[in-house]
Amino acid sequence: MKMHLLKKYRLLLLPLLLAGCGARKPAAEERKNFCLSDTMAAMIQPDQVREDSLRGELQLNGRVTADEDQVMHIYPAVSGIARSVLVQLGDEVEAGQTLAIISSGEVAQVQSDLSSAQATLQAAQKNFDAASDQYQQGLLSLKDLTDAQSELAKAKAELERSRQLSQLYPADGSAGFVVKAPASGFIIEKNITNGMQIRPDNANALFTISGLDQVWVVADIYETDIAKVKAGYPATIRTLSYPGKNFQGTVEKVYTVLDPDTKVLHARIRLNNPGYLLKPDMFTHVNIRFTEAGSMMAIPSSALIFNLSKNYVVVYHDKCRLEVREVDPYRAVDGITYIRSGLQAGEQVITRYAALVFDAMNE
Repeated sequence: MKMHLLKKYRLLLLPLLLAGCGARKPAAEERKNFCLSDTMAAMIQPDQVREDSLRGELQLNGRVTADEDQVMHIYPAVSGIARSVLVQLGDEVEAGQTLAIISSGEVAQVQSDLSSAQATLQAAQKNFDAASDQYQQGLLSLKDLTDAQSELAKAKAELERSRQLSQLYPADGSAGFVVKAPASGFIIEKNITNGMQIRPDNANALFTISGLDQVWVVADIYETDIAKVKAGYPATIRTLSYPGKNFQGTVEKVYTVLDPDTKVLHARIRLNNPGYLLKPDMFTHVNIRFTEAGSMMAIPSSALIFNLSKNYVVVYHDKCRLEVREVDPYRAVDGITYIRSGLQAGEQVITRYAALVFDAMNE
């Protein structure tokens, strides 16, 4: 259906192309004497051939990861039993929010030590006050007063130590260790459930929190392409979740060590993530644009005409001097096609309605 409409469209435009060309002649002479009508001459768009640095585009696979500069791992500080887990994977949390409560004998001991230290300080303060009164009345020696003062200083130091320890082991008032969020973000990893036995030597974090306003895309580079990727190169990221939507970024870092499991080198691309569209572990397609050594003739890709397994352009001198010329394309990047041979810098090629002009010249 599309081919039928295209042929019909070309037939409608053909009188515009051939107007003023006279009676029909053999193809070889028609090409020589072909002229564009004034209407068609105003519609086409010639563009100049230029020599340009070679650019390329590398297509890589990648995945979204959390920005490690925003990742916080929360490990257990005490042993005990998880009594209450208050958040789930993916939840957004605020700094200071309670994530879980762990019943722990260690916390009970810390609370007991704090209470004992408070009581000891009260007793030492009373003893020192009484000793001071007796010393002023001449009923107590200086040594006894000094001893009372020393006991008071020790009690104060022990209370301060117990208070600092209790800050490291925040409790809910019932020997429960309170796990709190150190900063705002999202729960991107969770290794705790209600009733779970908790040990401080566990290698897994109870929770991992990360901000997602910025994320990393880690792209896999095979050995044959390592030389083509450098920090600072622009990158376009596409995902299966958002077809047709492009995320623009820049290669921030190219790692120097290959992944021992996959034998690929990783490149890191930092992206702003408004609306938190990009999620950790999301699969991505990464297109990285790079520059090669050397240069080549470059034309807009719309000027290229593919016909009978060959590539052509229409070279424009003026509306009565047009030339169909075969070219050898090398690569197309961002709407630009590089040409190995067939064109010289400064020549002009038709980029708009090129196929229609080509058809008319070969009618």
